[in-house]
Amino acid sequence: MKTILLVFVHGFKGGLDTFGRFPQDLQESLSTGSTLCDLEYRSIIYPPYETKGDFQLAVSKLRDWLQETVIDIESERGTASPTINGSVKIVLLAHSMGGLVSADVILAMHQDYAPADSFPHVIGLVALDSPMLGLAPSLWLNGAGDLFQRGKSLYDSAAGLTAIGSGLFASKVIQGQKQKTIEESKEQELEEKKKKKGGYLGWRGLTALSAVGALAAGGALYAQKETLSRGYSWVSDHLEFIGTLRKSQELSDRTIRLNSLDSVRFSCYYTLLTNKSSIVDGADRTFVLLPKGDLLKSRFHAQENVQASDEVAAHTGMFLREKNSGYDSMLRGIAGAIKEHWRCVFLCEVERL
Repeated sequence: MKTILLVFVHGFKGGLDTFGRFPQDLQESLSTGSTLCDLEYRSIIYPPYETKGDFQLAVSKLRDWLQETVIDIESERGTASPTINGSVKIVLLAHSMGGLVSADVILAMHQDYAPADSFPHVIGLVALDSPMLGLAPSLWLNGAGDLFQRGKSLYDSAAGLTAIGSGLFASKVIQGQKQKTIEESKEQELEEKKKKKGGYLGWRGLTALSAVGALAAGGALYAQKETLSRGYSWVSDHLEFIGTLRKSQELSDRTIRLNSLDSVRFSCYYTLLTNKSSIVDGADRTFVLLPKGDLLKSRFHAQENVQASDEVAAHTGMFLREKNSGYDSMLRGIAGAIKEHWRCVFLCEVERL
């Protein structure tokens, strides 16, 4: 028995509910009509992880989990040499920032194992609206009029800070157990608001927070950030995680290196708003920055959504059929690409034998 493990990795502020029914729908689509009786497609969701703080810590944890998961499957089957002749192949399907985390996992494994095949054996990365090259300018330009005010409101709420004079922010230092209890209550309240409002402190919030975060970083108080409240640390930790999006050259280098791996098929399915009322000046509206070179362009596939009102709504609702008019088209496209790539991998293995 061979297994294609379809591993779904959520992105910034995601969780178990990020993908809706998509993992099950994809598994069923791939399994239906399969002519290989000794092959199974198995969808599995990577457990929720912290999308804050050190980005590379998230990379390390995903890599360890993948290895442990494959070893468990191979052990159950009694595979003699799982690292040499394993029965499990992995296709990573990663949403949003999960695509960048997954890309770094693949690149790290190939660097460590080269010239041999890496373990576990990842044969593909399907990035799902992942900002591999950064965020699209339209995300900032459209509706930017209230961006700063929204960010300031979120910043004040999350960090417990008050605007002063020139727009810099002063911290409230926690004093005693009573203040600590208040801060803990505020943090819990924020998490509850996020759940109720759907993405309250997700991409929409962090895009806004970035605007005021840059201003705060320029203040004299930033140099004394060790004295800031827990609330400020909460905000800065999350901004640190998505800070990789500011490194344009690093983003480009990562994507080019990933695309150059012969043993890994890379593709990115990105959301494209097609609702006429949402189009501004005739320009395409996407969540992710699109490549300019023809080679990478061929790896990026538009998923049109006529229902979404803005880029963030398209991004967060892409796995919900009722919010994404292109859901079934996306499902067919990804299933077809995985089947085609697996045939190529299978034929190559037969030829080696």
